[in-house]
Amino acid sequence: MVIEPGTATAAGNWVRCWIGAGAVAIIGPLLEKISTGWVGVLVVGVWVGFSPLLWVVVKWGPGWREEKVLRDEERVAGGGKDKIMDIEGIGEILGRNEGEEVGKS
Repeated sequence: MVIEPGTATAAGNWVRCWIGAGAVAIIGPLLEKISTGWVGVLVVGVWVGFSPLLWVVVKWGPGWREEKVLRDEERVAGGGKDKIMDIEGIGEILGRNEGEEVGKS
């Protein structure tokens, strides 16, 4: 189990925001250079060009996920705790002693 799932969410949000900002920044000059119709054609071309990546993820994504799970299990079995943990080690990661209540230091 990954102990920092918020990192993946934050990274996704960061990339999404930068892509949105880039699109907003480029649309003005692009509309001045080419007409609105051609901007639409360009956007459709980008969508069609990248849509095969969705099929790649659908086809090979489950295999990639299974490989990652196996790697993580091997890491845990080998004693590695690099971003991987078992539920019994949570107190150590959070800096609590066995039996100590949450919210008390």
